[in-house]
Amino acid sequence: MTYDLLIKHGTVIDGTGAPGIAADVGVSGGHITALAPHLEGHAAREIDATGRMVAPGFIDVHTHSDFTLLSAPGADSKVRQGITTEVVGNCGFSPAPVRPQTLELLKEYTGFLNPHLPWNWQRLGEFYARVSERGCAMNIAPLVGHGAIRVAVMGFENRPPSAAELRHMQQLVGEAMEDGAFGLSSGLIYTPGCYGDTAELVALAEIVREGGGIYATHMRGEGGTLETSIAEALRIGEEGRLPVQISHLKASGRENWGKMERALQMIDQARARGQAVTADIYPYIAASTTMTSLFPAWTLEGGMAPFVARIADPATRRRISDEVQGGREGWSRANGSVDWEDIMVSSCHNQKAFEGKTVAQIAQAMGKDPAEAMMDFLVAEEGTASIILFMMSEANVALGIAHPHVMIGSDSLALAT
Repeated sequence: MTYDLLIKHGTVIDGTGAPGIAADVGVSGGHITALAPHLEGHAAREIDATGRMVAPGFIDVHTHSDFTLLSAPGADSKVRQGITTEVVGNCGFSPAPVRPQTLELLKEYTGFLNPHLPWNWQRLGEFYARVSERGCAMNIAPLVGHGAIRVAVMGFENRPPSAAELRHMQQLVGEAMEDGAFGLSSGLIYTPGCYGDTAELVALAEIVREGGGIYATHMRGEGGTLETSIAEALRIGEEGRLPVQISHLKASGRENWGKMERALQMIDQARARGQAVTADIYPYIAASTTMTSLFPAWTLEGGMAPFVARIADPATRRRISDEVQGGREGWSRANGSVDWEDIMVSSCHNQKAFEGKTVAQIAQAMGKDPAEAMMDFLVAEEGTASIILFMMSEANVALGIAHPHVMIGSDSLALAT
């Protein structure tokens, strides 16, 4: 027998949960064509895997690499970890659909992921045609983002869609499904996704179901409102009659750490009722997001320019500061009860000296209270900065990873190295 590639003397882990077995692997035409303890034959290339594990490529089920595929087609940071397939377009963020009249708002919305995209496409299929032309080292399963859909139709308006606008949103979801989307994602802590209600999401989920897709959600709350947020996700799946994927499941904020068991129980109970629901989790106790996610949704109405004006205006700044630090009825801030010492700036454009510094350290450097310092920082950054929040329990992460219906996702970007 002749193979293109023969991997010999390794321990094969097949991904089913079965124990590893000593076996050789033969590959021809890009496919595994033989698996046996002792394969005989010749190969154009042979690898001695003695003392090593041989496994299928890993699936990273929750990422944002769609925003870096054009600049890092080799996806070095992923492929070198053994990741060969990614699910992208998560948390409501996707690089399409694009509408000329709202393009600047879409750039604002997604700029923290990559501010340098050429934006020479409109449909999801056109974007992935560019990716294919450039070449891509990984298999990609794209989702279309609810936030991107809303930006295209309504910008950053904080209201329900009209009947005509909802039909337009459904049309855009349908086009994305035709273009190969695997489903719809939502980011319900982010504007404008958080402006959409459950009924809106069900209406879009129904279109996704017709295309055989799923609904993946960064839920409306992961701390104080964790249980009601899971209930909403399950309701969308039930009424839309499609599978649900709960993104980066967590119980954020120390006072909520005891809710993780209940969250997993809700998933188990839904599955026992026959509902298709799964979740993913990242294997660390910190989350990464935008600094604007720490602010009430009303502050971001209209987009980034009005937001920056509001946090710079003394007339609204005090109200914003009070709500950021204490929350308000109907709104659970993303950082829960995380201390300012546990909120770190991971990237910014104009004040590089503050990268790697916590909000507490920035406040000390500015001689101001943390909320005031954060607003001054964001004014100088024109509203765009990324943060890391240390807010999860190690025990809860282990609990989630061990659950049979929870899968690891990195929530990261593919980069060139």
